[in-house]
Parts: sequence; structure tokens; C-alpha cells
Amino acid sequence: MSDDAATSGGDDGESTILLSEFIRQEDQLEEDANAVLGPSDHENCSYDKGYVPRQALYSCKTCAKDSVPAGVCLACCLHCHEGHDLVELYTKRFFRCDCGNKKFGGVKCTLAEFKDAENEKNAYNQNFQGLYCTCQRPYPDPENDNEDDIMLQCTVCEDWFHTEEMYSRLNVYWIIDENDTITAYQSKATKLEQPDEQSIIMNVISGMDRVAQVEAISSYNDLKSGLKNFLDKFATSKKVIRREDISEFFSEMRAKKRQKLDNVPPYMCR
Repeated sequence: MSDDAATSGGDDGESTILLSEFIRQEDQLEEDANAVLGPSDHENCSYDKGYVPRQALYSCKTCAKDSVPAGVCLACCLHCHEGHDLVELYTKRFFRCDCGNKKFGGVKCTLAEFKDAENEKNAYNQNFQGLYCTCQRPYPDPENDNEDDIMLQCTVCEDWFHTEEMYSRLNVYWIIDENDTITAYQSKATKLEQPDEQSIIMNVISGMDRVAQVEAISSYNDLKSGLKNFLDKFATSKKVIRREDISEFFSEMRAKKRQKLDNVPPYMCR
């Protein structure tokens, strides 16, 4: 056998997988574990850290009194609830470990003895009972044979939803339409033909006579040049443009226009 393959025995004989595939699977398992466990401490209860921004949590059906929802941290899951009927909750936000409080009917936490009777800021949902989605079914669902069944966690309520269930019940099939994304929508704007400055001016003056066209173009060029000089002055001095500065600019432009008109010869001489 080559160095690139590994063999494992079984009742049906030997099965061979590539070493690279074996390593890939191991890396994926490690990545999945890190995604859930993150920096969670497996030796010390997280209770003293207060309402942790995000941590891996578990619900113990064996200890929870009268099926009251309660969550325990990773360390308590391993040290206080080993061998119990546990529900993996993945991660939850702003949660304080319940292990040993009144929800457990007198069963004490072995890692942190002194705890409040209840963590009032903790939020609970149906996940603590091992149920998910709007269908309120467990996951994996023993009655669902779909091996490609994928669940997504809502970032707001933190419940988990089957993709098909979510899309069909909420009528949001467009959410997976690549042509209906914000990026696709914005890209359409760049494809629209934008008129240039000269085209806009010509459209405006096209209905004017020759003299009016010349005057309009001249006035536009004066305004454009004057505005550029006006803005450059403030950009160079790094001063803020005030309302008074703008008013003064347009007053000067009007004065220049009047002076120019006063020097224009009579219409018949043009």
C-alpha cells in the first residue's frame, strides 16, 4: 500500500481511504469543534464570568426539574453531568451557567458551589427541550431520512431552522437568488448609460435662439470657472465654507453678470 492511503478493517472487509482525505476529515472535525467550543473552558465553570457574550451550552434533561429549561457550560457538562441525557445547544449569547441553581432541584454544581438561585437575565427557547424550527422537531430528526437536511441558526432569536421549512413558511425563496442580492442590484446601476455634461447642456439650450444659446453657454462657463476658483481658495486655506461665503460668491457673480450686460452693444449691432 502506498504512503498516500490508510486502511481500516471492518466486518465487510477492508476499506481504503486516501491519507489526504483522512487528514481533511480530521481538520474538518477540528474546525467544527472550534466553531462550537471556541474559547470555552473545559475545566472551570463559567458562572463567575457572568453573562458570557457567547459560549457553548448544554441542557441536561436528567437533572432539570420538571423539564424547566436550564443551560450548563462546557465544564459543568463534563464534570457535573457526565453520562446524563444532554442536549447540545451549540452557542448562545449573554448566558450565565445554571448548573446547581434552583432549576436543578437541589443538585449542586461540583465546580462552583455558591451561585444565585436563578439567573434572571438568561433567555430560553425550545432548543433547551431538544426541539428546533417552526416544526418543533428534534435534530437529527429520527423521522426525517433526508441526509442533506441543513439547519441555519437565526442570529436574532438563536433558534435553528430547516432551510426548506424557513423558505417555504416565510415565502422567502428569493433569499437564495443570486440575481436578487444587493450586489446584483447595485451592479445594474453601473450598466445604465449616464449622460455627460455636454449632452445635458445641449438638451437645455436646444430650444433657444442663437443669441440666447451663446449667452447661456457663456454664463454657464463663467459660473463653472468662478465656482472652481471659489472652492480652490477654501481647499488651499483649509477653511470651512460658511453660509456668508456662499452668499458673497453669488452676489459677486450677479454683479459681474450685470456689468457684462451693461457693456453689451445694442441687439441690432450684434
